[in-house]
Amino acid sequence: MNVASDSRPVLLIDMANTFVRNYVVQPDMSSQGMQVGGIVGSLKTIRRLVSDLSPKKVVVVWEGGGSSKRRALYSEYKAHRKPSRLNRFYEDDIPDTEDNKVWQMAMLAKLIKKLPLTQVYVQDCEGDDVIAYLCRNSFRDDNKIILSNDRDFYQLLDEKTNIFSSQSKRIHTMFDVEKEFYGIKPKNFALAKALCGDASDNIKGVKGLGFKTLTKRVPIIASSEDITIDDVVDYCNVRRQEAKVMSNICEQEKLIRLNWRLVYLGGKTLDHSQESKVDTIIEQSESKLDLLGFMRTVNEIGIRSIESPHSFCSSFNILHTR
Repeated sequence: MNVASDSRPVLLIDMANTFVRNYVVQPDMSSQGMQVGGIVGSLKTIRRLVSDLSPKKVVVVWEGGGSSKRRALYSEYKAHRKPSRLNRFYEDDIPDTEDNKVWQMAMLAKLIKKLPLTQVYVQDCEGDDVIAYLCRNSFRDDNKIILSNDRDFYQLLDEKTNIFSSQSKRIHTMFDVEKEFYGIKPKNFALAKALCGDASDNIKGVKGLGFKTLTKRVPIIASSEDITIDDVVDYCNVRRQEAKVMSNICEQEKLIRLNWRLVYLGGKTLDHSQESKVDTIIEQSESKLDLLGFMRTVNEIGIRSIESPHSFCSSFNILHTR
């Protein structure tokens, strides 16, 4: 393989995030009157990125039902999340059902199987953890681009790992994180989240603490070195009188340590059997295009908003193993 091919990135797709975003905003309907926006929008998003980024491999990572390890640590983890709702393009008499959402995901997985893409589904874990494992193990030495709007992945950014956000429609690098979060480096982003909390995951942070206040009161968090919880607590302990939030950090050390275990994408978030399954899928995956099967499935679903399937699939020829 030549140098140019080696430098092409591996595209890692956070499918839950990508699907939900398209499910909510895309108004496409099938010829049978079924909502298919999640399917169509997700496929077009993937095709566009394959065309723009020319990846050497695409791995689609599905959510595996959530992490039982995290729920065992904190039963309220990701609780109270509002369900995804369809947007105004749909008429009021079209039901917004969980059945349709599940059906769309099943049909999307069926279509992706016909394309030269690799799908990974590991039960009883989060897709985030699988993507983190792929970044730090399977594709450790490769250039990688993660497709997701989830800021949890900021902690994975480095010289070989970037994120493409379909929301901002641009690639985010490790330097973008520093600019957005007051100098905090990706290597310390998980710790910063453990301190500040994350409302979207129902994780409570230290009272009175946000990212801006954190970097002002605890400037070591913006260090280029790996900072630990012990470093932060020790720093605040000798400065308790400077601000109430410093005392709060010391008093809520137990909360911070719990939060760290919830937000950090590393360590042993996957057990050995889960890691082995991921390894097997990646090692045995073949990039093959089943054009006839793709066309049949498109017709079966009744998708009308994809141009000629043959033309659509040609965008994936760069991934096809010859």
